[in-house]
Amino acid sequence: MDETNKKAPLNSPALTGTPTTPTAPQGTNSTQIASTAFVMAAIAALVDSSPDALNTLNETGCGAGQ
Repeated sequence: MDETNKKAPLNSPALTGTPTTPTAPQGTNSTQIASTAFVMAAIAALVDSSPDALNTLNETGCGAGQ
């Protein structure tokens, strides 16, 4: 089999296993792939920055990562 046939296509590759990506800095706003660490940090920052009157997630223990 030709070795190039074993590689993922450039457009819409179907990845297997557990692909990883670097975690982007907080506040990144682009089409870059977001890691779960980036998303969890963004959710935590949103919950932590909510005014107390709106911040029911921390009160119920349903905040990100809890």
